[in-house]
Amino acid sequence: MFQKLSRPTFPTLLLLLVLGSVFCSAFLTELLPLPRIVMLFVDVSWAMLLLLLIKNAAKFADTSTGVKILVGVVLAFFLNSILSFLFAGQSILYYAWGLRNNLCFFVFFFGCVLFLPGGDIPNWLQALDILFWVHVLAAIFQFVVLGKSQDFLGGIFGTSIGCNAFANVFQMVIVTRSILRYFNHEESTLLCLSKCGAALVVAALGEIKVFFFEFAAIALLAMLFTKFSKRKIVLLAGGAVGIVLAILLLDAITPGWASWFRPSRIWAYVISSGGYTGSGDMNRMTAIPLSWSTFLQTLPQKLFGLGLGNCDSSPLSFLTSPFYIANACLRYNWFTSSMIMLETGLIGTLLYLSFFVVIFFSAFCQLHKGSGNPLVCQMAMVLAPMCLVLFLFDSSLRTEPAYMMYFALALPFAANSHK
Repeated sequence: MFQKLSRPTFPTLLLLLVLGSVFCSAFLTELLPLPRIVMLFVDVSWAMLLLLLIKNAAKFADTSTGVKILVGVVLAFFLNSILSFLFAGQSILYYAWGLRNNLCFFVFFFGCVLFLPGGDIPNWLQALDILFWVHVLAAIFQFVVLGKSQDFLGGIFGTSIGCNAFANVFQMVIVTRSILRYFNHEESTLLCLSKCGAALVVAALGEIKVFFFEFAAIALLAMLFTKFSKRKIVLLAGGAVGIVLAILLLDAITPGWASWFRPSRIWAYVISSGGYTGSGDMNRMTAIPLSWSTFLQTLPQKLFGLGLGNCDSSPLSFLTSPFYIANACLRYNWFTSSMIMLETGLIGTLLYLSFFVVIFFSAFCQLHKGSGNPLVCQMAMVLAPMCLVLFLFDSSLRTEPAYMMYFALALPFAANSHK
């Protein structure tokens, strides 16, 4: 049930606008339809959040040690980007565009930390639960009535190509919370298994094969971070059956996919030199090694990268870098890993990944000291490692789906930032 909401402040409304845009974008641009340019209001919102963060910077002194370390990591990441800018001698326009594409998610994260009232967190999470069932019904409608599947089936996130990336991140957040609530005796067996089963069905309809692995990893991590109970055995058995049935459903929709889950097929993909599309481009496991050996030639390049924005693209031609025009065929921009490595080098990549590592250990410390909300701390401890999967898997952490993940990761700190 919803609890009484606190009176919304202007910064909280900005946070709601940014997060809400992720769920409303398909409705606005596909069903109405409005031009994609309306989503520029999101840029205005996070830019205003940035100004508010700067204005309220002194409040970070009252936050936890973990938040202070996270601020230091992000500042170091962007200091590294300035060094790469100086070494690369790039266009200020490319740098500004790269700054925008990377800064917005950290601004949103810290905006949640400072401006999201801890008492409102259960309401926000409950709202996401309701949206999940709308998402499931929308996905079934898209498959049965509209004939959509694979990359064109995204449930509440629409039917544009790549919409299933949004569905994947959203379902990771929902399933993580549901499993943890179930292990903590806050959710019934029927409800938890229903959510997990529904998410697996949507994953099969949308050909989100990675979600089967993510679901298993989330369940195992949740088991590690909660006390033992018979419920874990029930979920383990039910989850295994659910994954098998979802794979069979996927194979029925797209014959031949069931064999993809054999270890030999997965290993062949990992070591394949054909790339993601089989045309000699990068794939998820070769993106970082190829970026390192092919494009980062000098020591400064290996340490600091080619420059933030120097490998990026944009709907606006003057913001699309020459590097992208020359090398887009390698599809390096499909993966967060290669984009971060190429633009910020080894130092930037390590700083970027350390952000999620710090979140994990900060949430862990809060949980064991009893100073944080147990559920949201456990959520962060599960989802932070899963971000390392997304880092390799696709570009979700650099595009709009990341707002959902950063929201979930910020919750332990939002709940305690003003204590």
